[in-house]
Amino acid sequence: MGTNRPRRKGRVVFFILLPFLIITSVIALIQILLTYRGYLSAEREYEDLQEYSPLVWVNEEPEEVDEPESVPVSDEQEEISRTLQLLETNEDYIGWIRIDGTVINYPMVQFNDNLYYLRRTFVGESSQAGTLFMDYRIADLDAPFLLIYGHNMSNGSMFADLENYLEDDFLEANPNVTIVNLYDEQLNYTIFDTMVASVESDIFNLIGKDNQTLQDYLASIDAPDDVSQLLVLATCIGNNDENRLLVLASLD
Repeated sequence: MGTNRPRRKGRVVFFILLPFLIITSVIALIQILLTYRGYLSAEREYEDLQEYSPLVWVNEEPEEVDEPESVPVSDEQEEISRTLQLLETNEDYIGWIRIDGTVINYPMVQFNDNLYYLRRTFVGESSQAGTLFMDYRIADLDAPFLLIYGHNMSNGSMFADLENYLEDDFLEANPNVTIVNLYDEQLNYTIFDTMVASVESDIFNLIGKDNQTLQDYLASIDAPDDVSQLLVLATCIGNNDENRLLVLASLD
């Protein structure tokens, strides 16, 4: 008789814990489903925004129309229209970024802190994808040092493709970054290096510094001699202290 008591006790413990295990599993499943739904929602949003991309006309052949039904719109007017549409959608819009050879083709924003857009999409929806945003301490896209943040999403969106630049062959084949600012000026950059660093890295202290400080830093990392403006794209990588992947590019 005594040999059955531990077994019975084990069964009692199991049946006591079973509801908690079921509840925990259900909660975990709901969280996974909500996260997945958020991913899909963000993907659809950014796909829809492609219609307003200032770069949508690049490499596209214009359709031939014998008798247009309306007065043709110039490229300049079309670009202004796209920019106004994006500003009407979000007044924090500062420009559009695209990187050849990647899926990175998104609007960028800037707010008065670096937290607001971590979990908000361009139209303000709650999402783990967030939005690509420029550090709030940078005056504008004309500053000598630009720092753009984006999430490294597991579904390959946002700045996930930046990891590819850790491979020299990929960097050599896909060095071109294009940004269109609010004045519809196209700024072309060339990626020249990558680094994995901590949040304490000196590069994060370049914001607001004078040009000489920037040039001294560039010399310390053996950057090209003719870097007039440094663009840094930042995302997370790994789980150790050095968990920031930085992609460095120079204005052409």
